[in-house]
Amino acid sequence: MTLAAAAFALAATALAAPAAETKTFDTAGLKELKIENASGTVKVRAAEGAQAKVVTTKKKFDDGCTLEIGVKGDELQIIAKDAAGLLSKCEVDIDAEVPRHLDAEVSLGSGDVEIVGLSGELDYKVGSGDLVVKDVHLHEVEGKTGSGDVRIDGTFTEAEITVGSGDAAITMTKAPAVGSLDVKVGTGSATVSLPKDAKVKSSFKSGLGTLTNEFTDSPDAKFTISGKAGTGDLTIKKL
Repeated sequence: MTLAAAAFALAATALAAPAAETKTFDTAGLKELKIENASGTVKVRAAEGAQAKVVTTKKKFDDGCTLEIGVKGDELQIIAKDAAGLLSKCEVDIDAEVPRHLDAEVSLGSGDVEIVGLSGELDYKVGSGDLVVKDVHLHEVEGKTGSGDVRIDGTFTEAEITVGSGDAAITMTKAPAVGSLDVKVGTGSATVSLPKDAKVKSSFKSGLGTLTNEFTDSPDAKFTISGKAGTGDLTIKKL
C-alpha cells in the first residue's frame, strides 16, 4: 500500500468512527445513579469534585433508538433503548464519573460492565457480558447476570449474587463482623477470598459440585456465606 493510500484509509477510518458526546452535571443533591442500556459497554467510576461527567458513544443507533441523559430529582439517569425492543439495533457505550456515595442501579442487555470506587448500594442486571466491580466499599450488593463472568473486589455488608452461566470470583478485603453473602450459580464455579482472620459460617448445595473451605466454620459467626450451584463448585479461601 502506498503512503497516500494508507493516509486515505486512516482518514476514512477516523471519519467512520463514532463521535463521543460529553455532558456534565452538578453533583449537589445527587443520591442515585440509574443506567439502562440495551447494548454496549458501561463504565462507572467514582470521582471527586462538584461535577459528574457522562460520556456516551453511539456505536449503532438506528431509527427507534433513544438516548436520554439528565437529572430527575436526586437521580442521575442515563437511558439508552430501542422503542421496538430490538436490542441489536441500538449500541451505546457509556462512561460515567460520579460521586462515590451514590447508590447505583445498572441494567444492561448485552455488553460488559465495570464499576470502580463506589461506596453506596449497588443493584445490577446484565443479560450477557462480563461484570467487574473493584475498589468498592458498598453497603449492599444485589445482582443478576445471565451469561458471563463476575468479579467483585472490595468490601460490603450484604450481598446476593446470581450467575446463570459463568464463574464468580469475589474478594473481600475486609470481612464484616455481621453480614451475609449469598451466591447462586446455574453453571459455573464460585470462589470467595477472605482475610485470614475472618470468622465465617458457610453452607453449600449443588446438583454436581463440592465445597472447599480453608476456614474452620465458626458456629457462632455472624457473617455467613451460602452457595448454591446446579453444576459447579464453591471455594472459600484465605487471602
